[in-house]
Amino acid sequence: MTTQNSPSATETDLADLIRRLSELTHTLELVVHQLSERAPAGSEERRALDEAGRTLGTLADRLSHGEAEVEATHQRATLRQEVLSALAQRGSMIPIELAAITLSLPEELQPVLEALAQEGLVEVHEGRPGSWVSLTPKGRALVQSQAPAP
Repeated sequence: MTTQNSPSATETDLADLIRRLSELTHTLELVVHQLSERAPAGSEERRALDEAGRTLGTLADRLSHGEAEVEATHQRATLRQEVLSALAQRGSMIPIELAAITLSLPEELQPVLEALAQEGLVEVHEGRPGSWVSLTPKGRALVQSQAPAP
């Protein structure tokens, strides 16, 4: 099983590439639209340009959606790393405390905690009055393996 660490330069480069492709696609869509308006009405040229414009519009929408997905993945990876680091530094905590330390909302934190628990990196303990989260030995080993060498 692969564990996801902090966002890499590759993820950042991918997000930047998608953003640039999206901008370029929008620009091409505008150019094609302008050319279509200049083509004779009902001509084959105009029909082809209109179809190209629709295709570019669809592509631009998909790229924008992909950009949002990459950004969300980047944010989850960052939050994941912050949670692991906070638990390593401070020990067991209640979820609301983790949310405060990582400057995240509890509803953003919950799926990250669930994923970390599924991977065996954290353990969520149920009790009264609520639950608390701690690193497992596997989680501690991961954090230590990512620490910079002295």
